[in-house]
Amino acid sequence: MNLLDLPWEDILCRHILAYLDFCDTFNMRRVSIAAKQLVSIHWALQRRLNFSKFASGFTVEAFQAVTANCESVVELNLSDCAWLIDGCLITFLKANPMLRDLNLTNCTNISSSCVQAVASHGSQITHLSLKNVPLAAYILSDVFYRLHSLEKMDLSGCIFLDGTLLWEFGLKHNKVKWLGLADCRNITDEAVVWLLGNCKSLQYLDVSNCSIKRPLKLLRAVLENRRSLRLLIMTKTQLDVETEHHLKKESPHLTVIFKPPGENSKALLRAEPAQENQQGMHRANIPVNFLF
Repeated sequence: MNLLDLPWEDILCRHILAYLDFCDTFNMRRVSIAAKQLVSIHWALQRRLNFSKFASGFTVEAFQAVTANCESVVELNLSDCAWLIDGCLITFLKANPMLRDLNLTNCTNISSSCVQAVASHGSQITHLSLKNVPLAAYILSDVFYRLHSLEKMDLSGCIFLDGTLLWEFGLKHNKVKWLGLADCRNITDEAVVWLLGNCKSLQYLDVSNCSIKRPLKLLRAVLENRRSLRLLIMTKTQLDVETEHHLKKESPHLTVIFKPPGENSKALLRAEPAQENQQGMHRANIPVNFLF
């Protein structure tokens, strides 16, 4: 008996291939026709796909090979995948209607039409990141209107997001729990205060590098009406004695992180050590002579 004589789905996919990364499974496909079929079945069974650690070593063709038979994916992370283009993502969205979590951070090659397709085909999406994706105001408005169940949204770096669009978002998605607005220079104090008053379930809010002209007034509004808010990130500011006292008093319930002006929020929220990430990126390179 050899390895491929074992039950594929119950044993090999669940207990062996589950521990292999993309580089390993791509190399395994090259062993034989049967191995290629096994890997294809393994990929088709996946409910969560994370390409972010391997972004620089992937291509459109590799993505299409992995997702060709996927129909039940609920979580897709494409953060920093600059190679991503409209066609392959739209095809994936149509085939996976149960998708709930989609991360498109820094996917700068997708068009507005592609993001509209996300809104059209992603009716089940609850978590969506469009961080640093260049989008016109009307596209953002369309996304807010078409998606109905958003709980987590990252709009950091969306330069056309303003108070009017934030008002549209807040009215439609007043049960949102996590919202990133970093580097949205058209977002003002008034818009943030209104948002806090309207979205009572909000637990995380990042307004660093927004146009906050009166940060102390904003902090006082947060302390008075924080409701469910647990974490607030904003640009570093000089605190007065009264506000600092109130922050210390609320510290068991509310954490406020003050970022230096211009600091990238990614550095604050990165969960894995840089050394491990670099190793993963190195292993992810698909062989140049690989045939899809």
